[in-house]
Amino acid sequence: MIFACQTSRTAAIHSAETHPDVELYAIASRDASSAQKAAKSYNFNKSYGAYQGLLDDPEVDIVYVSTPNGLRYEWASKALVAGKLVLLEKLFTTNGFEAKKLIQQAEKGGKVLTDASRWGVFESKDLEPLVNHSCTSRRLVLGYLTGGNFMDCTTYALSFTRLALHAGTPEKILSVAARRYSKDKRVDAAMKATMLFRDSRGDIVQSRACTDMARAWMSGVVPRAWELPAVEVETDKAVIYFYKSMMPHLYHFISITDIATSKTTYKKQYSGELVWGGVETLGGKGGKPKWSTYRWQLEAFVSKV
Repeated sequence: MIFACQTSRTAAIHSAETHPDVELYAIASRDASSAQKAAKSYNFNKSYGAYQGLLDDPEVDIVYVSTPNGLRYEWASKALVAGKLVLLEKLFTTNGFEAKKLIQQAEKGGKVLTDASRWGVFESKDLEPLVNHSCTSRRLVLGYLTGGNFMDCTTYALSFTRLALHAGTPEKILSVAARRYSKDKRVDAAMKATMLFRDSRGDIVQSRACTDMARAWMSGVVPRAWELPAVEVETDKAVIYFYKSMMPHLYHFISITDIATSKTTYKKQYSGELVWGGVETLGGKGGKPKWSTYRWQLEAFVSKV
């Protein structure tokens, strides 16, 4: 593991603890003492005070890269040069040029390179229809190396939209409006965008994404703790609302409101479904309900390897 942050603990460390084919072997940080502390806390065998030291270790097979966004292309590329298989935390790279170069490098070397946008390993029959609006809200995690709301929070809104539509990148961006972070004008705190996607049937669909990582407290004193990440999908016949979409294994619900009758039904889904329902995993057929989306991501990555 290169760089230990809050995301890496959830995405890789705790996920690996329940995967018998994955060993937490080595961790690297730019600060040797930080690496040693993390290694002791999470039972890694070795620690390195430099990223390259980990890449030079012949016992390392897979590298999970979770550096700040602006460093991901550099260290994912170096990991591929070192002959490693790479699980690269989102944001994959800071631009499309870097992403294409990295993919070409992995293909040329015959190495597995996977984007850790964990939603790609799922499908749900309740989220297949057309997307009209998707919105997610999270606390602020400011990054100086290609950080801010757009490079963190907005990626989830876009991922959910593409998942629901089985679509690629937007056909056209109709409008974008951003609000700068009050304490650092170099990054955005919120963004709204209206885009056109082409769905799996070839139809053009309008999607509106709104993300805000610095929501003002109610009346200036009450935090909006109830505003957990959610996605709303409007179709010709129903409106589907996916509550707590970010960490659904802890709690979630999907409400389906029939437009004609205004009747609402609720569903929950903690295992299996279309992609994994009939698949034998290390947790049995369809996996385990307590698995997080990060754990499913690791299952898919190791299966690919």
